[in-house]
Amino acid sequence: MKKNENTLYKITNIVFLVAAVLFLMGIAKEVVSEGWQTTGDVKSPILSVFLCFLCFLVLHTAKLLRFYLVLMEQRIEFKRFARVYIKTTFVNFLLPFKSGELFRIYCFAHETQNVRMGFISVIVDRIFDTCVLLLFLLPYDFCVAGSISAVTIILAFIVVLVLLGCVFLYSSYSYLNRFLLIHGSSRRTIWLLQMLENFKMCYDYMAGLLKGRFFLILIFSCIGWIFEFLFLKIMAGAFGIAFKAAQFAEYISGIFSADTGILKNDYVLISAVVLLAVMILSYCCPGKCLKNRRSENA
Repeated sequence: MKKNENTLYKITNIVFLVAAVLFLMGIAKEVVSEGWQTTGDVKSPILSVFLCFLCFLVLHTAKLLRFYLVLMEQRIEFKRFARVYIKTTFVNFLLPFKSGELFRIYCFAHETQNVRMGFISVIVDRIFDTCVLLLFLLPYDFCVAGSISAVTIILAFIVVLVLLGCVFLYSSYSYLNRFLLIHGSSRRTIWLLQMLENFKMCYDYMAGLLKGRFFLILIFSCIGWIFEFLFLKIMAGAFGIAFKAAQFAEYISGIFSADTGILKNDYVLISAVVLLAVMILSYCCPGKCLKNRRSENA
């Protein structure tokens, strides 16, 4: 049974990675045809590359540590965790409509051997990411744009829905559970009790993942978005493109759709190529191959 699960896991990985590489090739072709969206010669190329690399390193380190904090009690080996994070981030960068999150859920469910844990950990990670993003989008929409964008409305609705669900379960679970046990006797009551119990279990999982780590996770989320903005601003400045709050909001909207906002394709291409290179090195480095051969011979 375990052998079949591992085979399915490998096949699923291959399918998603091949799909991601195909999208990468399409984006590369589009970027080349657009001439890298430049309006002039790149200024200070060596300094710009160094600063972009530094921002890239900091932002992904912050995001990796944020997610590791969420799953810390699962005691996944950090090197293994980092490899899975890089792999899933590479896929998530390239697949449209954030559909790569499904791959992340699947991979971490496999790592923890718990489907619920894989799902909830990714949801918690996304909620924190979204909350910090809304701290930028809401003031921008109200004070600068003058109207709330569809992306802001959708993200705010998701966050509010999750928060209301948590508050509802925390305050009403005991009463609803007791009420259904006393006054219910039909199959529908049993179904409602099972659904209530499943929601309560998800809430307990979520509370356990955040216990004692709430502010650290929030801080890493802030660091991630700050350095992502800096990365884009430095890259835009190197190409002679204006990049301010309006352009950043446009970029955010493009993340949740198939649209190609300002610098989105350039940013995705550069990030994906770096992640692909790091992923190949992490999975195929000589030391790891030698270690695997020794374990097989033993």
